Amino acid sequence: QPLQNAFEAIGERPLEVAATLRASPLDTFFHVALPLAMVGLYIRRQLEDTPVFQALEAGGERPKAVWRDAFSRHHARALLITFCFSWICGVGLYYLGSYVVNFLSTTVALPRTEAVLLTAVGLAVYAALCPVAGRLSDRFGRRRTVLFGCLGHAVLGIPVFMVLSGGNPVLVIVALVVYAVFQAPINANTSLILIEMFPASTRLTAGSVGFNLGVGAPSGFGPLIGAALVAGTGLRYAPGFFLSGVALVCGLILWRLLPETAGRDLLSEHDAT
Repeated sequence: QPLQNAFEAIGERPLEVAATLRASPLDTFFHVALPLAMVGLYIRRQLEDTPVFQALEAGGERPKAVWRDAFSRHHARALLITFCFSWICGVGLYYLGSYVVNFLSTTVALPRTEAVLLTAVGLAVYAALCPVAGRLSDRFGRRRTVLFGCLGHAVLGIPVFMVLSGGNPVLVIVALVVYAVFQAPINANTSLILIEMFPASTRLTAGSVGFNLGVGAPSGFGPLIGAALVAGTGLRYAPGFFLSGVALVCGLILWRLLPETAGRDLLSEHDAT
């Protein structure tokens, strides 16, 4: 029953929206997917390879993506680190970007338009904070800024959802700003650490493995888990349990294992661990 209620809580509105659409799959492909693909292809063709790749290629050492290297034992620690910061990154972003609006409109019972506008404010603050977080990362290092975000979510994840569950618009914005303050350092550092963690020869292959394992199912089911916790416990702030729990687990592992990667030689053929 809790799982069924969770599906209903997060699924009613998307299904209503989908029912209003009359476009066939072919219409969607030709009018949306194909133009976007062509834009992406054009952008990619205009991009130059990175200086690191060019340096390797000039030296006759063009990197090759080899799956067995990505899964080799000497990358195990780096993959675990990548999984952890990708997991808390994904859970935090999926909560803010997709779940909060449904939480406010369904669980808290705010009007849908008001929930969307409040969430949009939170997302705008988060977007504005990302460059600031990146600047702080360059100054204080990747490790400290990521751990700051994990600590914030671990300590304040439940209180933030307690405030959100109250439904007061002003306090909801305050809670979302607090949320954004801790989420921005995590997201701003994710791509940087992915680049700096692995050697150039396996960077994208190994990095994509750890990243997608973290932001895939473990993060993608976050909104469903949050809604199921509400349905199962009867506590409107229960989604904070999952956010704080993931932040605590990932934070402890990263505190123990994550090295400082800022300023690392990107041509190195050893991972950062």
